[in-house]
Amino acid sequence: ATTEIYTLSLHDALPILSSSRFNRSGCCKSILWEMNERMALCYTDILNPNADFQRAVNLSLDQGNLMLVEKYIPTVASATLIARYLKAVLHPGNDRASILIGPYGKGKSHTLFVIFSVLSESGNEADVVFSRLADRVEIVHPQAANLIRQVRQAGVRLLPVVVNDRYLDIRQAFFASVKTALTEAGL
Repeated sequence: ATTEIYTLSLHDALPILSSSRFNRSGCCKSILWEMNERMALCYTDILNPNADFQRAVNLSLDQGNLMLVEKYIPTVASATLIARYLKAVLHPGNDRASILIGPYGKGKSHTLFVIFSVLSESGNEADVVFSRLADRVEIVHPQAANLIRQVRQAGVRLLPVVVNDRYLDIRQAFFASVKTALTEAGL
């Protein structure tokens, strides 16, 4: 059982106390209910979730969720990152490793999710989703939009492997993550 403690001003408490019925032991049954009711009204009056709020993207658990691609809002910075990664896929070279660093909430995971999805998802629904994505990206970065279209038209498909941090040994983490990705892909 959870105990919630509320602070109620005397101004708010007097109407509750005067209108309440007390039981035989002198305890008011309806005081707590009315306090909870009153506090719930206060919270809903002052706390409203932002309609534009998006939940965090989980690279492992959200794979295949094309709705997250639909909700993606491209920026110049994120589209530049998309272009860089897709160029590396279309034109492999020696400079393929990178580190992505940024503050919480900047869209790192969402952008990587979009890149993974462009490179791994197939089917008619995915083609429609990525065509709309390319149209949105084109507004801020035409080259990134063209690269999305090229990757999709070329039929490039890669298996995304998300290396998790559940292991102390990086080799063990890598091999376990590859095995998980292969199993989930049915390979």
